[in-house]
Amino acid sequence: MSQAIHSTPSGSASPLRCCHIATVSSALDMWQVVMIKRIQRKHPRLPVAWATGLVALEVWATTNNISATGRIQQLRRHSQNSP
Repeated sequence: MSQAIHSTPSGSASPLRCCHIATVSSALDMWQVVMIKRIQRKHPRLPVAWATGLVALEVWATTNNISATGRIQQLRRHSQNSP
């Protein structure tokens, strides 16, 4: 992924790219809800496990993103302070 194509001059992701990511993520979430509701009729326990897994994945992804953002900001501050 080229940073020149997918980021603004300040180095952050472009608003259009963020919008696409949010749209795809939301569509996948809605698809998963539909699938869970379909499966629930025949296998009542499976959707609970699936939903638990989804929540765990979201918590992990959010924690990982927060950690990565902190590291990126620290590196940027360090590179701005060096001659």
